[in-house]
This record gives sequence, C-alpha cells and structure tokens, in this order.
Amino acid sequence: MAILSGCAGGGGGGSAGSSGSSRTLTYTSASDFQTTEYSAQSGLGLVKASSMYYNGHYRWYAQNGGTGGNPSESTAGTGTNIKVAVADSGINAAEASTGSSIRIDTTNSYNYVDNTTGSASDARGHGTHVAGIIAAPMNSSGMHGIAYNATILNLRVIDATGTVTATDAQIGASATRSYNAGAFIINNSWGSTTAITSVTTAQLNASIPNSISAYQTYVANGGVAVWAAGNSSLTQVSYQAGLPYRISGLQAGWLAVVAVDPSGVETAYTNRCGVAAAWCLAAPGGGDNQAADGVYSMYNNGGYTRMSGTSMAAPMVSGAIAALKSMFPNLSYQDIAARLLTTANRTGIYATSAIYGQGLMDLEAASNPVGGLSLPTGSHTSGSLGSVSTSSITLPSSIAASMRNSRILLVDNYQKAPFWVPASSFIQESKIQSNFAVRHMNAMAEPSPIDIEHGEGMKFTQLQGLHTAMSIRQYGHSVGFASGVRSEQSLSRQLGLHYVPHLNDSSTNTNGFGYATNFGRTKVAVMSSMPNIQSGFNPNELNQNRSMMGSRTAFSFVSQREHENFAYGVTYSVANSFAQPLGLSSSGAFGLNNAQATSMGSFYTHSLFGGQTKLRTGVEMANFNTGSAGLVSFDNGKYAVFRVGADHFLSKKTALSLGFKQEQALSGQLTTKLPSTIDESGNIGYQSYASGFNNFLNSHQVNFDVHHRFNAASRIKGGLMYEQKPYGLSGAGAAIFYEHRL
Repeated sequence: MAILSGCAGGGGGGSAGSSGSSRTLTYTSASDFQTTEYSAQSGLGLVKASSMYYNGHYRWYAQNGGTGGNPSESTAGTGTNIKVAVADSGINAAEASTGSSIRIDTTNSYNYVDNTTGSASDARGHGTHVAGIIAAPMNSSGMHGIAYNATILNLRVIDATGTVTATDAQIGASATRSYNAGAFIINNSWGSTTAITSVTTAQLNASIPNSISAYQTYVANGGVAVWAAGNSSLTQVSYQAGLPYRISGLQAGWLAVVAVDPSGVETAYTNRCGVAAAWCLAAPGGGDNQAADGVYSMYNNGGYTRMSGTSMAAPMVSGAIAALKSMFPNLSYQDIAARLLTTANRTGIYATSAIYGQGLMDLEAASNPVGGLSLPTGSHTSGSLGSVSTSSITLPSSIAASMRNSRILLVDNYQKAPFWVPASSFIQESKIQSNFAVRHMNAMAEPSPIDIEHGEGMKFTQLQGLHTAMSIRQYGHSVGFASGVRSEQSLSRQLGLHYVPHLNDSSTNTNGFGYATNFGRTKVAVMSSMPNIQSGFNPNELNQNRSMMGSRTAFSFVSQREHENFAYGVTYSVANSFAQPLGLSSSGAFGLNNAQATSMGSFYTHSLFGGQTKLRTGVEMANFNTGSAGLVSFDNGKYAVFRVGADHFLSKKTALSLGFKQEQALSGQLTTKLPSTIDESGNIGYQSYASGFNNFLNSHQVNFDVHHRFNAASRIKGGLMYEQKPYGLSGAGAAIFYEHRL
C-alpha cells in the first residue's frame, strides 16, 4: 500500500500591501476590501472574505484594540500574530514585482527532505502557491492571501518531483515542531490516493505510528490539522484527511477540505467528504480547467500562476482559521475550526453532506455573532451573562453622557466570541419631565391646619384625580384606607398623626392601610402602602418622584405623645420592592435587585402664642441597600430627611403656612461597569463609572400657602412652591385649590 504521495499543480503570474495602523475607520463596508488584488484570487469572494475583514476592522475599531495582545482595527481578521505551518515543497516567499514577502518564521522552519534547519526554497512551486493562498501580503499588486498578515512556518516534506519523501517519523516530528514553534494550524496539501474506507485501524497503526501519536498529542494540545481531501474523484477522502474515522483523539482538531470551482460547484477531480462529513468543508480549489479557472496565487519564480486541486482548497481553510483567530483572540484554534463547520453554508446543493460535508465555508457568517449575543457580567467569558434584549439603564444626562460614547463588549452565545456595540444601545439619558403640577396640586389638597378634626364614626373624602380616603374611628381606635397619589398624607390625617414617615410618602399612586389606637396621651399607629396596580395604573407614574426613589412597598410604626401645647413622636419604617431603586429605570444585567431601605426618625410640633402659631419639625436617618444583577452596584447608602414648617393663624378661618423639606445624601456610590476588553484567555476587562448618591437623591422643596375656610363645607387654598430635584428637574409655580364637602 502506497501510504505517502503528493498532490501538485502548475502555471501563472501577479503581486500584494499592508493596511494602515491609524485609528481612522478606513473601511466603511465589506466592498471597500474588494480591490483588484482581492478579486484576482476569486476564491476570496466565494467564501466572503471581505465581510470577515470588514467585521474585524469595524469591531476592533469600536473597541480601540491594539493593546494587551489584542489586534488593532487595521489587523483584526487578517491573521496578524498567527502562525500557520505549511507542510509542503518549500516556499519562495518574495513577490518579484514588489519585493514584498510572505512572513516566514525562518528560525523554526525545517527542511525534512534534506534534513536541514531554516526555511527551504521551493523547487516545485506547489508550496509557494499554497503559502500564497494563506498569507501572500496585501500590497496592491497581484493577489493577496486570505490571512495576508499571518506568519508561515515552512516545513518541507515534498521534493522537487512532487513526491512526499518525509518518513513517518519525520511527519510526526513536523507536528511536534509546529506545536513547539507556536503554529497551532498545520496545512497539509498532500495525501494518499488511498481512501480512508480502504484501510483498517490496524494497518494505520502499523504503517504510521509516529504520525498518529504526534498528531494525537498535537490535537490534545489544541492544534488543528487541515488536510486536502484528495484529487482522485473518490466518494471518500484520503486516509490522511479521514484519519479520525479510524483513529481516536483526532476529530476535534481535524479538517478535511473538498474543492469547488469558481462558481461554487463540486469539481470533477475532488474526492467527496463521505464518512468524514462531520469534519469536512468545501472551499474554492479552482476549476477543472486549471489554466483558466485555477486559483491564482504566488509561484516560485516570483510571479503568479493558476493551480487547481484540493491542495488549493485546504489553505483557504487554514488561512481562514488564522484570520478568524486574529479577530477572536479568546477562542481556541479548535473553537475556530468548529465555528467554520457550524457556520458553513448548508443550503441548496451544499445540503448534501456526503459531497460537501458541513457545507461551503462562509466567512461572513463565521465572523458575525452565532446564536445571539449576551452581556458579560463576570470576570471571564465562562462566568455570568446578561440578556441583551432585557438589559438597559436610564441615567441622568450628566452621567449617561460620559458613557454613551463608550463601547460595550458583547459575546456570542455559541463560543463567547467578542463583539462591540455602542454603549448607547443600552444606556439612555433620562427624558422624564417633572410632574411638578401634579405634586403641587396634591400639596394644595392636603387638609388645612384650620380643618376641624372629625369625631367618632366614619369619614370619607375623595379628591377627583388625586386620592380617596376613608376611616372609621370608634372607642379610641382608628382604621383608615386610602388610594391615589400621595394617599398616605390623607391617611395620616384620618388617623390623627402629626407626621408621615419618609418611606411611606412616595408621592406615587399607592394603596394604603393604617391603624391607630390611644393609650392615654400616647398614640401608636402602623401604616402600610403599596403600589396601586389596579385599573388605570400607568407605569410612568413610577417616575413621579425620583428623589423619593419611586414606587415601593412600605411599612411604618409611629408613636406620638400629645400634650396641651406640643406633641412629639418617633418613627421606624422599612421599605422594599422598589420599582425604580435610586430613581433608575434599569433592567437585566444593569438591574438593581432586592432594594431595601430602613429609616428611624423623630418629629416635634409646638403651639405658640396661645395656639396662634404652630411649628412642625421632623428628621429621619435612612439606610438604603440593593443587590446587583451584575453591571450596576450601589454601596453604603445613607441619607437624611429634614422637614420644618410653620402655620400662623390670622383668624379662626385664615392661616398662613410655610414649609421646607430637604433630602441629603450622606454616603453611597453608584458604580456602573461596562465590559470593554477581552484577552486571549477570555478574561473580561471593565471600564467603571462612579456617581455619588447625591446625584440621585439630593433635593429640596419650599412652599408658602394661604388657607381660608368659608364654612364647615368649603375652603380655598392658594400657594407658591419651588423645588429642585435630582436628574436636573426643578420647578416653581402657583396654584389655587377650592374644596366643597357634600
């Protein structure tokens, strides 16, 4: 059995440049890469190489690559820093017309025909042609390789007659040398005329034990061996290309390549994939008329020639692995090989796996996300991920503006391949306008200080468009219910309380419940409220009061002591289920989870001048904590709420009121981190943005009101109010409120 023999080809002429290294987005579409030089090698167009180049250029431009071992936008997707071993007839690296040369690792190259170190020249022309398909330089002359910035490890195993003279031991040594030199791709454009189905495992182990052992180690270490399927028009690939069919431990790093002509159709000469379909791809190998339709590439005379064969199809795949590896540094070489198999075109004629295996190689598909995208939230691609479709955050303009011009790293759901999109895809600036008029009118609707407190029995009030409240008072016990915007204010009046705890005063649409009872001069009360999600509820109402951190469920305990001229008390409150913690609209990976707050406070009221003037003060200290869904975190939130007010009675029916409220952050910081970099090991780097709690909480409000009661059934109230709130909201206005009780 003839175990080793060579594939070859013949004849032609041409040349190739390097892309710039500036940060300018030089290319704006894939067509910009489709130069005369690109088109000369027609196989590039068939596998959509220009889309790969553009995707690499654009994605890494967006990331601002070029540091930490990452490619720059001018080199991503072109094979930079990737080494491909070419086991062939040697290489004449220079293009005579330009003087440009294929990059060759001469130090680690080896001539197994003559057993000499260094890069061997090519007396046959086959190896130069193959190497040119992989890495001929781009220089605006002739043609360029699919991975035109890659480096070649030159391993000569074919002599000047086209015969593979390397022994089994030398073939094994070439795999070991490739691994040691950092070449994790080996292109083998040669093989036997014997099909894989014509030999047994025992025969292979007896004939090429060194090759098998060395390649098993090579694959185990992450290498990929690419093999020409053979040019014998067989229904099965050569035994080398089909070796995983008989030998274990190879398939993960093995690719067999069959040839299609310039129109993408199976050639007459190519072997078919057959039993190797699972690791077999179709790629351009030149037409059956080699002189007219062969693949155009470098030749050993410094010019160019056309050759056809699976020998030409294999380096298209080897070069594609190198190009994609330079675009996706965190993917292994075997990941890239699997990606090519997964993304190959299986439509139409390519659905016949016995001929085309997994289909025609498609570099547009391979260089785009596969299986959708996710947001990394951990330190490594193997860590936690967030949903792209559900992740967003709305921030104050001053904070969002600093982030929106950044780029966010995403990874695909197939292999965690990296891609970048504008941060503005996820980060929005707050456009919520202040509902100043609603809150001002609501403040007007609060009971006047000259209201007559009702006695025992039932009381019901309704302020159309604002809130409804009902209470029952009997034998020193009071039970109250309220619903609507800032309904807790009415509820507290129904219960006879002097103060509404901060966490129970959300200024949003709520349902509230309260109970109070008297123990002598001491009143003890509990209040609870939750978002009103009944009919007519508008989610936008959650934004009504950002300084109060939006809608939530709250529970408060109030104890107050009454004296003749003064009253005082203490409060304790807890709140959770915040709809918008810190007033932020955030979700998915940007979400703040399980937000909770507690506060303790005290209040004091005092009547002066025989009851003509009443002073009101209150202070609370609050703690706010929240969990993180990954990209946004908040630490150590503490703040204070201070209120002071005065009512002065001009008569029994007329009073003046002055009020001031201040919310002040004491500590706490919101940190938003955006995934931005990735290294070859899959470690994720983040760019962090910090903003103090004050940007989300600090606010103050001042109001001056005039109250007048006409009689027991009707009253009028007019006032001025000014407030300054987070998110750049502020307002000032005047309002008049008239009430008539039926």
